[in-house]
Amino acid sequence: YQTIQRKRIPTNQDYGYNSILDSIKNLILELTHDSDEKFSIGICTPGALSLNSGLIKNSNTQCLIGKDLQNDLQNILDHDVSIENDANCFALSEAIDGSGKHYKIVYGIILGSGAGGGLVIDKKIVSGPNGVAGEWGHNQLPYLAARKEKFDSNILRDAEIESFISGHGLAKKFNKKYKKNFSIN
Repeated sequence: YQTIQRKRIPTNQDYGYNSILDSIKNLILELTHDSDEKFSIGICTPGALSLNSGLIKNSNTQCLIGKDLQNDLQNILDHDVSIENDANCFALSEAIDGSGKHYKIVYGIILGSGAGGGLVIDKKIVSGPNGVAGEWGHNQLPYLAARKEKFDSNILRDAEIESFISGHGLAKKFNKKYKKNFSIN
């Protein structure tokens, strides 16, 4: 495959779900406007599609949670749309033509605003029952690590590994320790 054109636009969650739909629609229309070529649409999204409902779950782009992103985009664009977890897509890309292309099993780790991963075996995504079999950032901190961090929250997400090693987690920890307002955005 050859990349013909790339364009990246910022996602502004503050404008909400409809703004994200409009941004995706406008971007696709712009990129396909002058072409008669057939094309496919694939969306890599944080979180995953629920196998039961088809709705987005566990997304750090919270306005997507509980939304039928795939069907909404298909209706807006009048075109088939494939959706998959972003870490799964990253791992698949590495398994097909990246640093893992010579290996049977590829586990891709993402560490950025969040912490996640994707698992690929024989060039196929292993989704598992929740769509994110390679996910590791939402595991709970081991007891001794939580104790060392003087963990005192009743919110389970605060005790996840991601809350301590992701960009957002490190910024939060820095702000608490140094009474600053550091942000990764």
